Amino acid sequence: MSVETVEVPVAVPYPVVVGAGLHLGGIVADVLQPGICAIFTDSTVGPLHAARVRATLEASGWRVEGTIEVPSGESSKSMGTYSGAVGRLARMGLTRDGTIFALGGGVVGDLGGFVAGTY
Repeated sequence: MSVETVEVPVAVPYPVVVGAGLHLGGIVADVLQPGICAIFTDSTVGPLHAARVRATLEASGWRVEGTIEVPSGESSKSMGTYSGAVGRLARMGLTRDGTIFALGGGVVGDLGGFVAGTY
């Protein structure tokens, strides 16, 4: 397995780990204590990778309450999608102490970050 870590050069730099077959649970163990969490993804990435990501998180001690899957594309950046995601988190029992893992890029990162920051 080839893994590459890229440092993002911003005011507060952070690493991005890229590679096939990564064990997310092991990677985040260096910075986060396992607890309750949810996976936020879209209808393209979720069916391909969410089950494996969930398994690696659970193997590392995370309690994954569920996966929130939104439609792919810019149209998901809407109040309806946002309020639906927040409602799902509440029904899952996730609190402000919980963690949201955004699985995907673009809209998933934008909307998932906004949901996490405002929940």
